[in-house]
Amino acid sequence: MTHNFLRMYSSQRPIDAANIAVYVHGCYWHRHKDCAIRQIPVVKKMEWAIKFNEIVRRDTKTKASIEAIDWTYFVSWECRIKKNALEEAIEIQKLMKRKSSKRRKEQHL
Repeated sequence: MTHNFLRMYSSQRPIDAANIAVYVHGCYWHRHKDCAIRQIPVVKKMEWAIKFNEIVRRDTKTKASIEAIDWTYFVSWECRIKKNALEEAIEIQKLMKRKSSKRRKEQHL
């Protein structure tokens, strides 16, 4: 249930009120640096390395695009969700509150 809660904050639904784009990334495909499951398969290593590099390059480009329009780019990693989905959801809520209150203050200036 909590996993579905996090999915609702995925990249398909940017959080407009706080200008936050939340991405839920799989550790394996998006090469989470802090995660053990990001190992490159033994078979066809070069092909996999190219594929993973393309994904990371696309993620970097996406992050730059999001930040260029003055939005916050937040990644929720698969391993963190599996470890404690509720804690990850709370982090997103905290970020939303900080950003939306900051935005309201800026609008009143």
